[in-house]
Amino acid sequence: MKHYSTIRAAAAVTALLLWAVCAPARPKNGRSISGTVIDAVTSQPIEFVTVALIAPDSTVVNGTTTDSAGRFTIDRIPSSGNYRLLASFIGYKDLVTALDGIPSQEAVIALEPDTEMLAEAVVTARRPVIEQKLDKIVMNVSDAVSTEGSNGTDLLRKAPGVTIDFDGNVKLNGSNVAVWLDGRPSNLSGKELEVLLQSTDGTSIDRIEIMAHPSAKYDAAGGGGIINIVTKKNFMEGLNGSVNLSYGGMYFDRYNQNANGSVNLNYRGRKTSTFLTYSAGYDDMNANLLSESLYGSNYEMAMSNTSNMLLRNFNQMFRVGNDWYISDKDVLGVIVNGTFRNGSTGTYGDNFTEHTLNGSPVARLLSDIDNNDRFDGVSANLNYTRTFDQSKMQELTLNADYSWYDISNRSRQEDIPDPDFTPMMILDSTIFRQNAAQNLQIWSAKADYQQLFWQTGLLEAGLKWSRTITDNNSVREDFSHNIWNYNDSLSNLFLYDEQIAAAYISAAKSFGQKWSVKIGLRGEYTYARGDWRSAEKHSVKSYFNLFPTAFVSYMPTQKWRLAASYTRRINRPGYSQLNPFRTYISANSYTEGDPNLDPQFSDQVSLTVGYGQHLNLSLLYQHNSNLIMQHPEVNPDNGEQRLIWENFGTQEIAGASLSISELPITKWLNLSANYFAAYNGNTSTEGSYSDGSFVQSFYGNLTFLLPKEWKIEAGGFGSGNMTVGYMNIRPMYMLFAGVKKNLWDGRGTIALNVQDLLRSFATNVESYTGDIRTYRIDQRINMQKVTLSFSWRFGTASNVRRRNVGNVEESSRVGGSSGISTGQTGMGGR
Repeated sequence: MKHYSTIRAAAAVTALLLWAVCAPARPKNGRSISGTVIDAVTSQPIEFVTVALIAPDSTVVNGTTTDSAGRFTIDRIPSSGNYRLLASFIGYKDLVTALDGIPSQEAVIALEPDTEMLAEAVVTARRPVIEQKLDKIVMNVSDAVSTEGSNGTDLLRKAPGVTIDFDGNVKLNGSNVAVWLDGRPSNLSGKELEVLLQSTDGTSIDRIEIMAHPSAKYDAAGGGGIINIVTKKNFMEGLNGSVNLSYGGMYFDRYNQNANGSVNLNYRGRKTSTFLTYSAGYDDMNANLLSESLYGSNYEMAMSNTSNMLLRNFNQMFRVGNDWYISDKDVLGVIVNGTFRNGSTGTYGDNFTEHTLNGSPVARLLSDIDNNDRFDGVSANLNYTRTFDQSKMQELTLNADYSWYDISNRSRQEDIPDPDFTPMMILDSTIFRQNAAQNLQIWSAKADYQQLFWQTGLLEAGLKWSRTITDNNSVREDFSHNIWNYNDSLSNLFLYDEQIAAAYISAAKSFGQKWSVKIGLRGEYTYARGDWRSAEKHSVKSYFNLFPTAFVSYMPTQKWRLAASYTRRINRPGYSQLNPFRTYISANSYTEGDPNLDPQFSDQVSLTVGYGQHLNLSLLYQHNSNLIMQHPEVNPDNGEQRLIWENFGTQEIAGASLSISELPITKWLNLSANYFAAYNGNTSTEGSYSDGSFVQSFYGNLTFLLPKEWKIEAGGFGSGNMTVGYMNIRPMYMLFAGVKKNLWDGRGTIALNVQDLLRSFATNVESYTGDIRTYRIDQRINMQKVTLSFSWRFGTASNVRRRNVGNVEESSRVGGSSGISTGQTGMGGR
């Protein structure tokens, strides 16, 4: 009943927002400009011209389109500041004019035809694929061919230095990161984060911001930084949106397929701005898992497990929000998100566990696994922004958030002796079922203040409080003597309550045209209580930490730029890592959490050198203490594999990253690439284990710009061998290609994409005891698909000035683990 009541509540909020959109517009406030746009040659009015108000920092503040008579009106123009007016339309040259030169009424703007554009294919302005900012790397994906027919997971895999493993964990240059959506945490991690990313249509994403060293304004969580996925927003008055459809498939030993669709609607009136996004998708694919462990006094015994898994998922996602422009200085907004998934994982074909003695088979079990999971999540944000003085960027933003998640998993597993095999070692049949349920509630409130000082300085300060309560219940039953028996030792009831209070202050200042400095300090107090009722164990943790940040940039010339930064961050254990439940990833392999995990801390230093708009070189050093990772253990009696989360010790990463952005090889061919190389050293807390390796990762993309709105894209990404704690992650790579054609003056797009061209993508992990490989797991995910997609856009859309609303960091740790993570929390891969 709780689930349906939540849906009804979300529907009520949606109805309220639509009512607000349809409500009569209130009188206009502030300065306004109205006029007509005409053809400079014929003097005829031009319809559908984009007229936008541009702020001094080149961001879009407001905008509209001309009507059939070429007329336009723009309201809510700030009374001070060097604002400009942009008029743009296909086939004409853009015109940018200072507001001081435009009358408030009956303004006439004459656009000159662009004869070169009309004679050739339509040429539109494009941003570089990769941009290097002071404190982040920006990957602009909206124009990429591979964006069509893709989802958030596909695009994130291609971001520089980013990997996503089989368990859904996201890493940046070998460290855990927090994934945000539109300036607010995604509320999810692991498999549940993967659900959200897969439910997000790629064509709705504008850019991916990679912040390896976030400022003090951002939550300190995420040892490797923050990845912020920014979706497209609209600033045009009236109704506009898009419809996207795609279908893909490929045959392996069975036919895998996926189908996705999404609808994005935006309406902007004089006093309100509303958006609604809904997407749904079905995906099935198969994966082949092979695990092996050595056991016995001299490792003379081996247990290997072969599983052919079929994964099916049906995802739905909605996102609705509204901003009310109460006055020129007051904006009230609300955002509601919902993510729902029904998934299943089962075995097909031959699945078995085999025991060998010195290489000769001695026992064989047939295995069958059937998992069904459900994820329901709804979150709501209420926000208010008060602008005291626009010219001084003086504003206060308040946020209140609530999130609710209901996660369940029902699994059944059978391991029975193979009747066609004559055993030399007797193994008993094992049949069990498990029902795991997790319910989470998250509350959060925060306040952020900012204002300019000394003309070129910006001061920011804020407070935040959050509380998370999670209730986990797992029931295990074993089948014996023809009845199901409750297994008390493997059933769990675990409660977790966490509160975090934080405060920060940050100051940024430019000194002339060459120097910029940004420093900040954030303090966070954490109180957490874990109650493992089934084992009568309790854990209480209370700690306060300071997180300083510092950024310095210097531009000696127009082409050369230097930047240095330092940040300290925390990686609190995820809720699934604290949860002591047993989750099976194959017939004889499972994962477990530890409620006594301590947080991981990271200190990072970087130095960046950039030349022009195409080249950037970064040197970095990172020290991680209390490293959170999985420790593989093998039962010496039967070879059963256990992966338990623990605080391993320390990790040190020292390396460099080279980035090439939109380097023009010819007029019609551009190259974008990123290469990361580092030494990764790992030492256990007791000093009994120490190892390291050279790690590297790459991303490359060639873009062919052809006439008549054709574009071809080909590229690849991958990573080399890497050692993380006890784990050694083997190399992995994937190639992709696609072609795209724009239709109807850019209103429509058709694209054909192929991912994993060589069927090469796999995640392989191994662990050694001395020089002996005692554990390994190979996971080959059959991801290759040929996808045909179509997009249709109506109205006009562009980016809107973004408000600092809706930030809930702690919920980014929600989610479970249904498989192996390649090393630490978010460690591995690239």
